[in-house]
Amino acid sequence: MALAYNAICTPDFLLYDRDRLLYYAGQFDASRPKINRPPVPGLPPLRTDLPVTGEDMRRAVDALLSGDPAPHPQNPSAGCSINWRPGKDPSWG
Repeated sequence: MALAYNAICTPDFLLYDRDRLLYYAGQFDASRPKINRPPVPGLPPLRTDLPVTGEDMRRAVDALLSGDPAPHPQNPSAGCSINWRPGKDPSWG
């Protein structure tokens, strides 16, 4: 499934329109899982104290149902990267 939908991490949130065209690929909300790893240089630190609200996905669903353009920016999900078998890495992975 990850190959079919160009997924990069888990969870990776994708929303498609009625024609099965990708409409939204982004985070569920600004909350992040608690991950014990050093911060990534150049990126803000991950916030683990934020509640899970589904705000970004809800905004995308509401916009799609209203016939509006997809919300921007579409911030990427944060989670565990998908590990590929040697030689099977997709171009985006």
